[in-house]
Amino acid sequence: MRKLFISFLFCFIVTLAYSQLSSLKGVVVDSVEKSSLQNTVISLLRKSDTVLVKFTRADKAGLFTLSRLNAGSYILMATHPYFGDFVDSFDLK
Repeated sequence: MRKLFISFLFCFIVTLAYSQLSSLKGVVVDSVEKSSLQNTVISLLRKSDTVLVKFTRADKAGLFTLSRLNAGSYILMATHPYFGDFVDSFDLK
């Protein structure tokens, strides 16, 4: 029984090691004044059914990171109260 548990645990760890997770990093900048847009909400939606996958806020320098993402088709949406929304779709491979 113990060998079965150890072999199952080993297979689980190997599966986790081979799963390919990605990160998405970026910066949000005002295109006119070239200033960073802090506290912009960055949302990542699945393209197939527009379900929210992850979200974050940009820091003081406008930098953001979305980590531990699986491969697939996504919609990236950046919203700020004083600026127009930015929406773009992309494939993560």
